Amino acid sequence: MESFPSGRQRRFGIKTRTLHFRVDGLAQDRERWTLLLHSFDHLQLGARYRVSIGKDHRPVGTWDVPAGWDAAEAFYPVELTRADFTATGRLIVHIESDQPPLVHWWKDGGFVAALHAFWIAG
Repeated sequence: MESFPSGRQRRFGIKTRTLHFRVDGLAQDRERWTLLLHSFDHLQLGARYRVSIGKDHRPVGTWDVPAGWDAAEAFYPVELTRADFTATGRLIVHIESDQPPLVHWWKDGGFVAALHAFWIAG
C-alpha cells in the first residue's frame, strides 16, 4: 500500500496485483525450511501467481490457483534455505498476479493477489 500526501489528510492507493508479507522470528539453527502457501479461486477467474522470496525477489515459480479449496494444487510448497532469510531471521514472500493490465477490472475478470493461509515447517 502506498500513501500519497494530500494536504492535511492522507489518501491511500492499494496495489491489488501484488501481495507481500514478512515473517519474523525464524533465526533458528536450521539449514532447510518449507513454506506452504494455500489459496483458491472460487470465482474461477484463472488466477495465476508468480511467487518470489526475499528482498532480491528470488523467483520460485508460477502457481495456477484452482477453484476448489481442497484441490492438491491449492497448496504450493516452497523449499527455503538459510540464504532466503535476512540476518535477523526475517522471511519476505512476494506474490504477484500474472495477468495483463485490465481497463475494466470486473468485466474483464480481474483478480487480486490473495492468500488464504500459509504454514512454515523446519
